[in-house]
Amino acid sequence: MQEPLLTVLVGIIALAVLAQSVALLLISLGLKRLSARLEVVSGDLAKKVDALAKSAEETFAGIKSVVARAEAIRENLLQTSEVIRNRAVDLDGLLQDVTKSARLQVAEVQYFLESSTRKIEETFDLVQKSIIEPIRELGALLVGFKAGLDVFLGRRRRPVDRFQHDEEMFI
Repeated sequence: MQEPLLTVLVGIIALAVLAQSVALLLISLGLKRLSARLEVVSGDLAKKVDALAKSAEETFAGIKSVVARAEAIRENLLQTSEVIRNRAVDLDGLLQDVTKSARLQVAEVQYFLESSTRKIEETFDLVQKSIIEPIRELGALLVGFKAGLDVFLGRRRRPVDRFQHDEEMFI
């Protein structure tokens, strides 16, 4: 009578462990997809920042050239140098705006990575507390219950042939 009950309990535990394995596998696959996506996003961001830096260097090289020429002809063409100076100020403002924008985007990516990492850690903690620990406790409870029954009934595990032998005696 205890064997079918034990078999059912072992089956339930096996199904729970199987469900846990599937859940962990799905979490693992989700993390791999997230990691791949983050790599693509960070790669694209790095390319954009590199392109922006190259563009800024080219722009600064152009500005230096214009300023050098403006110094040479400043005494003769005061109005022309004022126009160039105004354009340099506008360009500097533009570069500051672009730099601020790039910094904000980097901060957003960093926040996204930190919050994603925190959420993943919280998910693992939640899985540990709500799935793995209860299963472990249930297993310990079942082992204790079985041991208690064995002690209460005053017997230890019997081999299967001994049960058959006892049944044959009563027939």
